[in-house]
Amino acid sequence: EPVERFYEYLDRARTARDTRRRLQNDGRLPAEWDAENAWAIVSIKAFDGAARVFNKMRREAISAERDPALSAEEKRRRMDEISRNMTARARELVSAADVVRRGGAAPAVLTEEPVQGGSRAAAGGAQGTAAGEGPSWAR
Repeated sequence: EPVERFYEYLDRARTARDTRRRLQNDGRLPAEWDAENAWAIVSIKAFDGAARVFNKMRREAISAERDPALSAEEKRRRMDEISRNMTARARELVSAADVVRRGGAAPAVLTEEPVQGGSRAAAGGAQGTAAGEGPSWAR
């Protein structure tokens, strides 16, 4: 499951970030530490941003599920869309982190600024994200 791997990588990246800060503050940060943990250092900002977007998406899914005005079909459609978008974004970030872990250059998805609270992939593409359109987590 890509989302499970995403959260495993997020935890590892956060641990690496915190360890790096502690070592740096103590004046004990060896150069080889950065090389061994480069994927986490490069990935943390993108992973943290995606985690925030995923939380918004989950709240949106819960809200849809609890909305008595929505039909069962509409609830299922919204929840499926959210699940597809989360899975796509998680797969994209994990794949990019794997490139760096294998010694490759960081793909743009790890270094570019997020688009209004997440990537276009997390927001379901460019469609439906204009002012007031689409789900709230995509704005």
